[in-house]
Amino acid sequence: MTRFSSYQKIGYHTSLAGADWLENTATQHILSVLEQRGFEARIVGGAVRNTLLGHPVTDIDIATTATPEEVIITATQAGLTVVPVGLSYGTVLVKSKGMAFEVTTLREDLTTNGRHASVRFTTDWKVDAQRRDFTINALYCDARGNVLDPLDGLRDISTFKVRFIGCPDCRINEDYLRILRYFRLFAQYGKGAPDQLALEACVRGRNGLRKLSRERVSQEFLKLLVAPRAITAISAMNNHGLLSVFLPFAPRLEYLARLIKTTPNSPASVRLATLCLAVEEDADRVIEALNLSRIMQKEIKNIATALHSCAQLSSPHLIRVLMYENGRDNVRQRINYLKCAASNGEEDPEWSNILELIDTWSIPKLPLNGNDMLAIGVTPGFDMGIVMKLVKDRWIESDFTMTHGELLNYANSLVLQRGLNKDILTY
Repeated sequence: MTRFSSYQKIGYHTSLAGADWLENTATQHILSVLEQRGFEARIVGGAVRNTLLGHPVTDIDIATTATPEEVIITATQAGLTVVPVGLSYGTVLVKSKGMAFEVTTLREDLTTNGRHASVRFTTDWKVDAQRRDFTINALYCDARGNVLDPLDGLRDISTFKVRFIGCPDCRINEDYLRILRYFRLFAQYGKGAPDQLALEACVRGRNGLRKLSRERVSQEFLKLLVAPRAITAISAMNNHGLLSVFLPFAPRLEYLARLIKTTPNSPASVRLATLCLAVEEDADRVIEALNLSRIMQKEIKNIATALHSCAQLSSPHLIRVLMYENGRDNVRQRINYLKCAASNGEEDPEWSNILELIDTWSIPKLPLNGNDMLAIGVTPGFDMGIVMKLVKDRWIESDFTMTHGELLNYANSLVLQRGLNKDILTY
């Protein structure tokens, strides 16, 4: 990804020429196809914002003066694949050279109802910008890299300020999820304190969060949890009565701060558990509150089981088994998560003992192999797999102490027993 100097970021030089995603042939091709038919087309939103701020670009959205029907006709005639994903809102998915772009007609929102707006298409770029959420998302870039800034978003980019466009209360009333999105973008891109007008509007509109589906709230909050300034944003939400609207917990901000400081790459599931789980039973409450996915439910419950019971991890044998099965780095990372999140994480010396064991124990290899099995008459295939599994289980049960000779004798005894009992190696 091309990074731009501070001189370029703050708007004195508002060209993104040279950005990898902009120079990409797929991007240039689709912009060229529209422009050759007389339409204006520009990249909008996150790609422009992230490039100016030096963040990675993952999605490329295009705004155009062409109507959805004109986009479909133009793209199809150019041999591009078109998927009409949101025609009533002016959005068409266009695939160019293996990449997918959302192409949306410039529009103004006449009436809004959450995400469901009644729209009118336009060719006015400022009108299109005014219906968006935040100034830093209302920046446009043409095929040559020239940035169009109808609403002073470059100034906010330069000061790392996240502000609503126009009336903050109006933007929030259009979709209450914008409250959470505000704090997520503040946590991701902001510096200093939250914008005062934005904060006051979020507080006034907080009861609107109850109208949102738990899935939408969950998706936005989990993204917020892994943002660089998550603690600052969540603390502000908590201090102003926003967090309790959708999370019925006394937030454990001190523990979350400790986790983030010591393990900055900790995933959202661990951060959520650290923030919310004061007792094991809280797992079911947070799962219900956010309607978490099955995968996330399993992760939260597993964390809850171990979080407040260091005794479950105090067995050196168990730690060695975990290391053998999952690797040193994986186990060290997970134990560090649990230590930071546990209520006794700093005081209980057992955590230090566990970490010392992880760092000092050499993970062994099973002394027996397939050649040993062949030597005692075990045929390759299903039988050998079963014998090796039973041998490995016995070796692990011995805390990895059984020698090659002892394991070979055990394997041989299994073979002899099988000669007497054909079911000895079945499950």
